[in-house]
Amino acid sequence: MTSIPFGLATAPKAFSMLTNWVAQFLQNRHIIRILVYLDDYLIAHQNENVFREHVKITVEVLESLGWQINYEKSVLCPKKSLVNLGIQWQPWDNQKSLTAEEIVHIIGTVESVLLQGQITLKSAQKIVGLLNFASFAVPRGRLNHRHLLLLKISLESKGQKKALPLPQKVIDELVWWRTNCELTTPIHYPPPTNYLATDALGQAWGCQLNNVALSGRKEEVTKYSNALE
Repeated sequence: MTSIPFGLATAPKAFSMLTNWVAQFLQNRHIIRILVYLDDYLIAHQNENVFREHVKITVEVLESLGWQINYEKSVLCPKKSLVNLGIQWQPWDNQKSLTAEEIVHIIGTVESVLLQGQITLKSAQKIVGLLNFASFAVPRGRLNHRHLLLLKISLESKGQKKALPLPQKVIDELVWWRTNCELTTPIHYPPPTNYLATDALGQAWGCQLNNVALSGRKEEVTKYSNALE
């Protein structure tokens, strides 16, 4: 394909449709466990011999369809630990984490912003995107860049182009990331041991934790439903 209708904006979607079709064919016809993101294929199997056969089939199918495989960047041998899409996967330990390069990148970016003591819209957009990606592998990562995200949204809505001083809550979040970006998270989480259900209206709130029920309707009534829950 040398050109795409309606310009390059549709290229990722069109490419994903093609690669996903190939992956679905491999899954349905050859029962291959495969994950696809654009041009990255990840194959998994518990049995080494079956895995090698699945890799062989996948390569043959792709090349028969005209795809050119970059063998230098491809890992065709079984591994217990590998890097895929910027994440270090260790399935035997049930752990995933950022790569060493990504950790260095995040720490360097965070320290640069902290050293400046101020932030521009462009810098806010860059670091929010970086931390949003990293949150997939860092525990409680999404909870620790919300104020930075709100600051970015505020800068975008106001069309602010000049650098602004860093609010203290944003500084606290950046310091948290500098300290905790090396942490790991499980690939598969254990089943829940407790069950909590909540609900709230303008007049009251209620919840049930396993067999214990709680409710309230006085001093909290002025808060929004989300805060009540």
